[in-house]
This record gives sequence, structure tokens and C-alpha cells, in this order.
Amino acid sequence: MRFNEFKIQETITLGPKDASAGAPPTKDKPVMRAFRPDGTFYVEVPTSRKGTAIADVQKALIALGYPLPSYGVDGQRGPETTAAVKKFQADNGLTADGDPGPNTVAKINDVLKAKPDVAKKLNKTTPAELDAPKPVAGSDTTGAIKKVIKAGDGFTDVETVDGDQLRRSGARNWRNNNPGNLEYGGFAKAKGAVGTDGRFAVFPTLEIGAKAKEDLVFGNNYINLSIRNAIAKYAPEKENDVNMYVGRIVQATRATPDTVLKDLTPEQRTAMMNTISQVEGFKPGKVVALAPSTTTTA
Repeated sequence: MRFNEFKIQETITLGPKDASAGAPPTKDKPVMRAFRPDGTFYVEVPTSRKGTAIADVQKALIALGYPLPSYGVDGQRGPETTAAVKKFQADNGLTADGDPGPNTVAKINDVLKAKPDVAKKLNKTTPAELDAPKPVAGSDTTGAIKKVIKAGDGFTDVETVDGDQLRRSGARNWRNNNPGNLEYGGFAKAKGAVGTDGRFAVFPTLEIGAKAKEDLVFGNNYINLSIRNAIAKYAPEKENDVNMYVGRIVQATRATPDTVLKDLTPEQRTAMMNTISQVEGFKPGKVVALAPSTTTTA
């Protein structure tokens, strides 16, 4: 059931509206959706783990002080979003289970209603918004890839921000500006990926792709792992020689397989990033024009 845009629906409350210290937490149960707060933005109860309703929950969480630094608003309920929901629930007297169910959504809308200046700055998410690349610093520089036209065995055809259509052929992580061979998904999109070659992300520039790799490896999901365990997660055994991979990194960083990533020095981190690119097969290829630029100069 969706909200009628011009009506406010009643909320069934299963616990105290304003939780006080010591009040028992309220567990989300199947009840009616929360009323729409005053203004243009409101949150609906998500019916799946991804989509525009999840994106609206993410927008609200960020606006209310529960940041999602790695993935942002990607419309997917992953570990980062679940952790933020848990924090919101704990702060508002709800059972901290990470599920944005009816009572949690009701409380989000209550808080937004009490903060109209925050709510009025938010807009409902559209499917097109979720599919659109997330602009990041450097994505509009000359020569940056704007979109993927098509990809195949050994090549990726792209269009640049200048209007040039190019065929980039060679090593997969080079032609995709993706030195770490990050798969296309919520994280890559949040870090500026503009498309995919069918599996792996394509980034606007090599610098943006390198930053995405660094943010992943030294982000929350890896930073407390040892080199051995981090590589086993990053490059699973079913597709990679994990022992070789770990050995190369240990040799480059002069660390041990059991060294935790957070304990690496800046120099060791740089060495690890460079080694990952090398093991992933990074090697410059060639670029051939498919069509002349459609841009004109004065």
C-alpha cells in the first residue's frame, strides 16, 4: 500500500511515542505505515532489501546525523545501512535489530516532522536517480569516461565527457580505470563508477578508480583484518592464488601475513595498493577513436 500524496495516515503505536531512559524498547511488528511528515519528503516502509524505499531511509538517516560514508545513498540495505538503522533505533527506544520496519519508519517520520527544515531539503528517490552515476571529484575532467557504450573480450567502448567515443583495449583493470578490479555494485557506484563491463566497474579516471580501491581495502570491512584474511576476502580462492597474492604483498610491504591492515604505515599502504594493481594484471593498453568529438570550441 502506498501513501495517497494528499492524505496523512494514522500510525498505530506499539510503545511509548517518546522513549525515555529505562523504557522498554519497542519491537517492529506489521502495523500501518507512519504518517507523512509536513513537507515534501517522507519515508515508507521498504518491502525489499533494495530499491527507492531503502534509498529514502538512507537519505533520512544521513540527514538526521547517521552517516553512510562508504556507500551513501545506494538503495541497498547492506551492513553499513543496517548499522546506521541500529544506531537510530537504539537512540530512539526501539529494538536495535537493523530492520527499517513500520515502527522504525514511524519514528524516522516523527523526527523528520519535528525538524521541518531538515525534511524540506530532501526529495523522494526515483529509479533513475539510483541508476545514475554518483559524481565525484575529478569525474568531469577532460578525457574522463562519462558512460560505457559496450564491452567485450579485451575491450571496453566508452564515451568521454568531451563527447569522444573510444575503444580501450588491453588489461581489464587498465581499460576500466579500475586497478583493483572492483565489481560493479553499490560501493563502486558510490565511489563514482559510471558503468560496468558486465561484471567489473568502469570509473571515470584511473585516479578515481585507485581511490575507490583504497577506500575499500582500508575501509570498515577490511581495516581490522590481517593481510592474509583481507586478501582471502578481496580475492577469493576460487578465482585466485591467495597464497601467491599474500606473498607478493608481504614482500612489498615487509610486513607479515598476520599484520593487521590498520597497523600498516602510509608507505606500506601505498606498497600494498601498488601490489594489488600488479597482481590484478595492470598494464597500459591502447585507445582508438570510434567517432570524432561532437563538441565544438569557440
